[in-house]
Amino acid sequence: MSKLILLERLREFTENVTGDLLLPVEMQEDDSSPPAPRAPAVYLMDLPQLADYERKAPYILHQVLTGKDAFTPDSRAGTQNPESTAVVRSVFCVYHPDRQQGGLALLSLMERLRTALLRLPVLGDQFRLDLREGLNSLVYQDDLGAKPFYLGELLSVWCCPFVQRLDTLSLTGSLPTQDPWNCQSQQTITRTGGIHYGKAETWPRIDST
Repeated sequence: MSKLILLERLREFTENVTGDLLLPVEMQEDDSSPPAPRAPAVYLMDLPQLADYERKAPYILHQVLTGKDAFTPDSRAGTQNPESTAVVRSVFCVYHPDRQQGGLALLSLMERLRTALLRLPVLGDQFRLDLREGLNSLVYQDDLGAKPFYLGELLSVWCCPFVQRLDTLSLTGSLPTQDPWNCQSQQTITRTGGIHYGKAETWPRIDST
């Protein structure tokens, strides 16, 4: 569930920081006049249809590529720290009839999101951008120049809420008192099968019986 929530938070954040950036839209066969510039649409995991690759531009597509859940030993404290991360690829696509302006429009859109994430690296008090891994950006090169579409991508790594081990709960009867990433939140599977999100200082106790 946490990766789904991460994508939703990322969509909300993207729409907020790019909503005032109006970009050209390609005229379609059924258009009676050139469409007005608009802000990029934001999609999750994939486009509604593969053929929408051109019709939907400008857009940003957020995709979860990989995830990792692990417990790393802390030799100094003699404990194991839980780590849950997700790698997200953000694909950018813009249209422009001018090759130079198209490349600049793509770069402008990518920079808008990149700088916003660096300034506000925490989403919804639950997900933290891992600045140790950094943000990796790539502009796709189109040497043939066959189409007036320009694409790039941004790779980011996110610290996610971790799932509390049930065998640990049965022994302690309560939740940990500290968040090892200072993400201020934790995802917990309760005895009733539900999932709880909350800030560290308000984590509830769970009856071990």
